[in-house]
Amino acid sequence: METNEGRVYFSLDGHDFEPSEITEFLGIKPTTVKIKGSIVAGKIPKMNSWQLSTDNIVNEYIDVFDMSTEIINKLKPVKKQLIEAKQRFNVSPRF
Repeated sequence: METNEGRVYFSLDGHDFEPSEITEFLGIKPTTVKIKGSIVAGKIPKMNSWQLSTDNIVNEYIDVFDMSTEIINKLKPVKKQLIEAKQRFNVSPRF
């Protein structure tokens, strides 16, 4: 039996923003924060990143639709703030 591994995440990426400001602005604690130039998992990020992620799942069957819905449900209440954050902090969203 083969197993698969996966997770779903949403991130806000940019060069010159402080991830803690995004956290305060949205009122949502990120799963992961990456700072450009620091070493993260043996890699050096080229930009800052604020990420909200599901748990990493290892299973024969992974329902990415359910995992995506989990993230979307956390972000729905702050939809307007996400749109404003894009401009205010000069970040790009990625799902």
